[in-house]
Amino acid sequence: MTIKKLESFFIQEKPFTLKEAANALSLSHPETSKVLYNLKKQGHVFPLKRGIFFPVSHKALSPQESLGDPWIIVPLLFPKAYVGGWSAANYWGLTEQLFRTTSLMTVDKISHSDLKINRFEYSLFKTKNDTGKEKVWRDQVPVFVSDIHKTIVDMLENPRCGAGIQHTIDCFKNYMQEFYEEKILMSYACTVKNGTFFKRLGYITEVLLGPHHPLCLLAKDFITKNYALIDSHMPCKKLITKWNLYINEELTL
Repeated sequence: MTIKKLESFFIQEKPFTLKEAANALSLSHPETSKVLYNLKKQGHVFPLKRGIFFPVSHKALSPQESLGDPWIIVPLLFPKAYVGGWSAANYWGLTEQLFRTTSLMTVDKISHSDLKINRFEYSLFKTKNDTGKEKVWRDQVPVFVSDIHKTIVDMLENPRCGAGIQHTIDCFKNYMQEFYEEKILMSYACTVKNGTFFKRLGYITEVLLGPHHPLCLLAKDFITKNYALIDSHMPCKKLITKWNLYINEELTL
């Protein structure tokens, strides 16, 4: 009878909160906690974290096997985050590289940048602007992911979320060949309050597309006087004075 009242969660195979279960069962939170504890012992539900549960499919060999997609638990575990960086780049076809860890962008304060929830791994990156998201459906669960243009902007602003500057450059080249929309990308770029972003954008577009390309000209207008690294996680010893940018000479552009 209890599982019958929670049937909608099992049919949708989506995570649910203690509050949602209490509403479905018409019980208090303490009473619902006891019910869910018993269901956990019976192997019917799987706790993701405190107050959040996942229904275990009867077809699964183990509780963890029910969790097939790391994206579907993002809205409950990280309500202010969206899938971005290397994960969004793969989703939009900017890269064929597969990553074990899901890259998330969040406006929340981050206490831990790398997390493991059961068998899923997440890397969280701070963003000041969460515009440019799209809602996609994964196993009947709505999840926000950065659109293809915002994905590029995020990775250029923080190459770590793009799996490093070389992978970011590779994605940028694919984007410019197939998906570039000047007005959209430039509008997103203009919202970035980060001088290093424009140094990277300017240098990369100048090398790849020439000094008169609109993106290069835009970046020139926003350049700042301080020096920056094209990627703070690799040795960058050559200074490009025009962009006040130290680069790694082994980068392939």
